[in-house]
Amino acid sequence: MLGAKAGLDLEKLLSVVSAGAAGSWMLSNLAPKMLIRDFEPGFKVKLQQKDLRLALAAADELSVPLPATGLVHALFKGVESEGMGEKGTQALVTALEELTGQTLG
Repeated sequence: MLGAKAGLDLEKLLSVVSAGAAGSWMLSNLAPKMLIRDFEPGFKVKLQQKDLRLALAAADELSVPLPATGLVHALFKGVESEGMGEKGTQALVTALEELTGQTLG
């Protein structure tokens, strides 16, 4: 979202970031889908939410704080509230777009 807001060429940015230490399967496979707004599921938002709820419940039982997991769960809740629970997890970008007032693709 920072690159989009700054007016950068997002395909070049993705290429550069993916080639370095920040590279990952998620970045290589889901970020390109975000750029073209392809939210067809590989793994659905609603299933990701189930997994996040289970992780947060286990962490609560053990008194382990998982603030980043809680944040991601809340962001996905926003995606679900827009009727996108059946979409792929890459639809998370829509919650970030809402927060920034900037469209990625």
